[in-house]
Amino acid sequence: MKNIFIIAFSILLLLSCNNNQNTQLINWETNYNTALEKAIKENKSIMIDFYTDWCTICKIMETNVYLDREIASNINYNFVPLKINAEDNDKKLLTNQYNISAFPTTVFINTNGFIIKKILGYIDTNDLLEEIKKIEEKSANINREFSNNNPTIEKLKIYIDSEYYKEAMEMYDILIKENKIEKEDIPTYLIDIGTLLFYNEQFDEGIKYFNEVLNNYSNSQKLYEAIYFNGIYKIIMGNKEEGINYLKSFTNSITNDELRNQYIEAIEYYQ
Repeated sequence: MKNIFIIAFSILLLLSCNNNQNTQLINWETNYNTALEKAIKENKSIMIDFYTDWCTICKIMETNVYLDREIASNINYNFVPLKINAEDNDKKLLTNQYNISAFPTTVFINTNGFIIKKILGYIDTNDLLEEIKKIEEKSANINREFSNNNPTIEKLKIYIDSEYYKEAMEMYDILIKENKIEKEDIPTYLIDIGTLLFYNEQFDEGIKYFNEVLNNYSNSQKLYEAIYFNGIYKIIMGNKEEGINYLKSFTNSITNDELRNQYIEAIEYYQ
């Protein structure tokens, strides 16, 4: 109930501010290439605010968060801020690159395009200030990690977090050949890479990673995630009834409520 009153008040506050566009405190760029050049020159990371014109929460965040002087000062000092309307035709490439489907989404990247942090939805001033502190440290860690060409688990994690599936696949293969991944961790990376491939509609390639979990790691906690994507793959490939029945056959065996609900939602959606 408290949150409802906060949002209602925020909408009223937003309406009162709509007629005063000069109150903007953050030095937003609106062009990615301009922001990138500036970030390289100033040795900063980029903060991208993905929004749409119809997104009410985006407007509330603009009023409640981005008009806060401490927030604005921190953002201007630490980042090159970039505001992207996800529905503009010339901005859709960037929106798709970072798999943006909910608004607002705030993405912090370095000048190599690696995702330092992705925040979905509304974030208040206190939480955003805390994230900014963590982002500075994480950005430094990423730069330090890529100061050499050695294959590492951390690089694999960065590629996965940044949704660079090709680079993640290559790094995974190298690390597996060099026995640098603990056996119990392998299913997690297989699921992560397979999921990235599915999200990028590389279904035939992605199913190989899920099948490896099914065939070689049947005792892993990641098993039911692999089964889920296997069922989705059957549906995508045109075997709708087979895929739905396949998912149904495992639903009652799942102890994780969130994953079981994911199964149920998929079954209901495709039926």
